[in-house]
Amino acid sequence: MKKIMVILLLIMVIIFVEVKDIEAKGNTTENKSDAVYIQQIEEKNKLLIQALDSLGAKSKDEVVYIYAQGVKNRSGPLQYAVMCKELKKDFVKTMEKDKNYAWVTGFSSPWISNYEIIYNKQNKDKSYTVTIKFSWETSSGPYNSSETNINIKEQNGIWCITSIENEY
Repeated sequence: MKKIMVILLLIMVIIFVEVKDIEAKGNTTENKSDAVYIQQIEEKNKLLIQALDSLGAKSKDEVVYIYAQGVKNRSGPLQYAVMCKELKKDFVKTMEKDKNYAWVTGFSSPWISNYEIIYNKQNKDKSYTVTIKFSWETSSGPYNSSETNINIKEQNGIWCITSIENEY
């Protein structure tokens, strides 16, 4: 699991540096070189997606941990890494539609301060439903909490998330 986390962290740093460089250039695509640069980043993202698709969680507990850490740290790549194929497609479409090249998710404020598993049940089809309670905080202190239900299933020896439902 540490190897996966290190690889994902490196991928996130590469993407973040590339996006910050675009912002430093003024974030305009009127200049032809900026448009080419953005196209290069999109191509890099495709390669990074291929790399992430070759990774996978070996247990349902690993899926929950990686996903929850991804949500807490606002890391789209961590969340993506443990999604099943169909959910990954939807996630990529959302990131592309929003032009979110860095795949940063969530909010800077309030932010998630902690999370806990409050429900974990095996379903009849051998999938699992897990509810994660996220505690939120602001600079003024504790803010609120929310729950996320994820369904997890083993597919071809890899555990992944088949659906995500957020309850705010």
